[in-house]
Amino acid sequence: MTDLTFRTARAEDAAFLNRALAQLSADIGDSHQATTEDLRAALAGARPPFEAILALSDETPAGAVVFSPVYSTIRAAAGLFVSDLWVAEAHRSQGLGRRLLAQARDRAAALWQARYMKLNVYADNAAARAAYDRMGFVHNSADQSLFLEGAALAALPQRGGTSGR
Repeated sequence: MTDLTFRTARAEDAAFLNRALAQLSADIGDSHQATTEDLRAALAGARPPFEAILALSDETPAGAVVFSPVYSTIRAAAGLFVSDLWVAEAHRSQGLGRRLLAQARDRAAALWQARYMKLNVYADNAAARAAYDRMGFVHNSADQSLFLEGAALAALPQRGGTSGR
């Protein structure tokens, strides 16, 4: 494997990170809504909503992982939720994804005392699912991702609103 360096993403890495995440979206056929400015603003805040680790090969993007804290009362522990994991095509099948996840694990352990990792994988992404299976990830058939956004999110009662009775 090529010599790689890893570093925690900073606000000045937003363009680099956005290129990596846009390529991930293209690779899996997703839309990509984030802009470089979105990522820069998030990374520059006093309490960034996510962390990212970059893998570089001669300052060229080789991979990236984006993650944030999550807490489970079932596990009675903090964990990390991996929202994005991308490895450049030239670096695939060399263990870089596993190394990026290990970097994220170590960073989350230092920041939040994280003791578990959670991620989602698309049902039609057999290659990713096989890689996660080899790493020891366990599928939880009882868990489903649900999203509330836009008008539906805004429609939740505001403080002092009705109690629903």
